[in-house]
Amino acid sequence: MSVRKMILGSTLGIAAAAALVAAYAVIPRRADLRAFDPAEMARLETAMWRDYYDKRYAALFYHLYESTRTQFGFSPLRSLQIALGAAGAARTFQPTRSRPEADAALPALVRNYCPEQTSWAGKCGHSTPNGIRFS
Repeated sequence: MSVRKMILGSTLGIAAAAALVAAYAVIPRRADLRAFDPAEMARLETAMWRDYYDKRYAALFYHLYESTRTQFGFSPLRSLQIALGAAGAARTFQPTRSRPEADAALPALVRNYCPEQTSWAGKCGHSTPNGIRFS
């Protein structure tokens, strides 16, 4: 076999593998928020609260990602989006001392719960006193 055919075969193999990994990451899954292992979810929830109060946001992100992937069945990409948004909101919210400061965390939370919304204020369920709506 010639070197040229080996390089071409390797390139095609790598491209095919990359396409499969990308498809695995982005193909939507049917997430079920009621189908989880209670003991494992309790462990993850406890770890997330510890991470939050210890200000370990990378660990909080990891545990959020793990819970959405393993317990609720979200796709890797959607789990990444949820974990980034929630950990970012926690990091923004935690040091606040006033309602206006705390409100700065709301856009990230609303994007998590209403990803189809391009504008975070408005069309996603119930309204809070400051006009932000949740489902």
